[in-house]
Amino acid sequence: MLNKKEQQALAEKFRATFIQTSAYEMKIADLADERKIESALSLIQDKIEAPNLRVVASIFAKRLGFVAAGCLYAFSVCQKRVDV
Repeated sequence: MLNKKEQQALAEKFRATFIQTSAYEMKIADLADERKIESALSLIQDKIEAPNLRVVASIFAKRLGFVAAGCLYAFSVCQKRVDV
């Protein structure tokens, strides 16, 4: 588990939060299931009022990349694994 200083560093560099802010959760394996990812993207589309699923998919992919970068940062700099 990350200590407060490490959490603060991730929050500053990657805008990470360490509280559950969404009622919706999905597993990475669900990204391979076309129905599940389309359902998730549709929920996100409604929430952010995006014009189409391509826009939502682009935003989602960028955010997912940010999560991956933050996890790699925590692993390499803090030598700790982040459970996301």
